Amino acid sequence: MIVVKLAAVEFGDERMTQRKKRTREHVIGDLGENWVERVALKAGFAAFRSPLNDYGVDLYVRPVSDDGVVQAGWIEFQVKATESLERLIDVANERIAIPVYVRDLFIWLGEFYPVVFSVYDAVEEVAYWTYVQRDVVRPPSDTLQVTQTIYVPRSNVVTKAAFQEFASWVPKARRT
Repeated sequence: MIVVKLAAVEFGDERMTQRKKRTREHVIGDLGENWVERVALKAGFAAFRSPLNDYGVDLYVRPVSDDGVVQAGWIEFQVKATESLERLIDVANERIAIPVYVRDLFIWLGEFYPVVFSVYDAVEEVAYWTYVQRDVVRPPSDTLQVTQTIYVPRSNVVTKAAFQEFASWVPKARRT
C-alpha cells in the first residue's frame, strides 16, 4: 500500500495570495479574439480558437460558401488588442504601427494559407487587418533584429465583407 501525504491549504495561508491573476491585458486580448471570431461567424464562416497559446496564431477560420458548403483550407489570424490605439497611429499615413517578433513574422510569411494580422481597438470595439504575406516587408533572413513593425491600414476594417475577401486568398483545393 502506498500512502501519499497531501499538504492542506488553509484559506488564511499566505500562499493563497500568490495565485495567478487575470490582467486587463488578458481580458482585452480575449475580447479582440472574440471580436474577430464573432464577425467570422456572422459572415457564416466556421471559426476555431487556437489550442496553442503563444505560437503566433490565435484563430483559424474555415471559409464557407454562400450555400453553406464548407470549403477546403483556412485563414489564420493573429490578433493584437489595445485600449490605447491612438498611441499606435501613424497619423500622416492613416495606419497603425505594431511591433512584432521577427521569429513570428518568419513563420507567418512561410505559411501556405493566408495569415491576417489584426489589431482590435477595445475602446471603439473595432478591428483592423492586414494580409501578412502580401503587405508585410520580409526582413532579411540573416537579420539580428528582434522585432519589426507591421503597418495596418485604418481603412481595412474587419467586417463580414472583409471575410469574403479573406476567403478569396485561400488556395483552391486540387481535384483528382
